[in-house]
Amino acid sequence: DYAQTAICFLCQFMGRSVYEIYGKDSKGIEITIKSACFREVDGQIRKCRRRATKVDSIDFTDYKALPVDPVNCFEKEQTDYDKADEILKALHLNELQAAILNCYLRGMIQSEVMAELNIGRGCINYRKAQIRKKYIACFGSY
Repeated sequence: DYAQTAICFLCQFMGRSVYEIYGKDSKGIEITIKSACFREVDGQIRKCRRRATKVDSIDFTDYKALPVDPVNCFEKEQTDYDKADEILKALHLNELQAAILNCYLRGMIQSEVMAELNIGRGCINYRKAQIRKKYIACFGSY
């Protein structure tokens, strides 16, 4: 509660005027006890608002988005990678091209691929272009 925050802050200054100097802020400007109290309460309000913006409420009005079979919704779904394996075999990638492709499939960015494989940016871009050319030659455009 904001009133309690203000009361707790002001309790330490009992018997003093709220217009007395409390101290200096980060810019070196002298502030009074009253303005320091306002700043303290304002900080609490901002903190509460930050938390409120991070919270997303779940909309349960769209029941089509819910899983059809609630019994099996927590079981891991087995993904079939046979088609992807066939595409990779058809491309006939060398070891470095396959390593670069696997790094990108794992979600790495270019700097992480460079560190992982100890190769330069130009080499990565050249190999990616080779992979694209092979894919387009085998299967046409994306």
